[in-house]
Amino acid sequence: MTKWDKWIIVVALILSLSFVLFFARKDPYGKKRAVVRVDGKIQAEIPLDGSRIGDRITFQTKYGRNVLEVGDGWVRMIEATCPDMLDVKQGKITRVGERIICLPHRLVVEIIGEEAVELDALSR
Repeated sequence: MTKWDKWIIVVALILSLSFVLFFARKDPYGKKRAVVRVDGKIQAEIPLDGSRIGDRITFQTKYGRNVLEVGDGWVRMIEATCPDMLDVKQGKITRVGERIICLPHRLVVEIIGEEAVELDALSR
């Protein structure tokens, strides 16, 4: 292997890494937000653009109480009065389509995006 072969490999690696980083930063779903539903009815829509970092939002219903924490691009359940606490144990959700579900309280938190993404041939 010559000196020029090593340079070509290094340049190829740098270019490929820069392409990966560039495309990994783009969010194909546009602006994300968390939608909170109780009994299928929307209770709140929370933007996940960093404008509400650190907010704690309490949802008190006839079924129980849940507290949601908002971060920059993520949301998580930090308190709940349900017996199993599976929603709290789930942790943060960050991607479009992910959900936190509290069955005893009939509460669903889902991350949605503004723009639809076209499906490719393999996803259909």
